[in-house]
Amino acid sequence: MKTVANLKSVSCSYLITISDFYLITRYQKTIKILGSYLR
Repeated sequence: MKTVANLKSVSCSYLITISDFYLITRYQKTIKILGSYLR
């Protein structure tokens, strides 16, 4: 049972990392678009 809980927590943190990366890339794209508009 302990290993199952361990796997769950690991996969959860992995998913959070992926979503963070996705959000950061989207944020950077938005900043680039805004920058091109402001220029």
